[in-house]
Amino acid sequence: GVRLFTAEYILTASQVATLDSFFLTTANGGATAFDWTDPRTGAILSVRFMAPPVYEFYSAGFWITRVQLDKLP
Repeated sequence: GVRLFTAEYILTASQVATLDSFFLTTANGGATAFDWTDPRTGAILSVRFMAPPVYEFYSAGFWITRVQLDKLP
């Protein structure tokens, strides 16, 4: 069945740029699935983005980053 994940990370500005590039190119803006490791179980899952990553300022040089992922069957 469908399973939704919301993951939150604290990233540097460089890591934000890498995630943006991954979202836009590798994941084709959320259209293409990719492998993601579930941080709770360690299982490798096939997922896709449900929405673009959301960034919130955390402190100088760091951003709280939230992603919504949909587990594919």
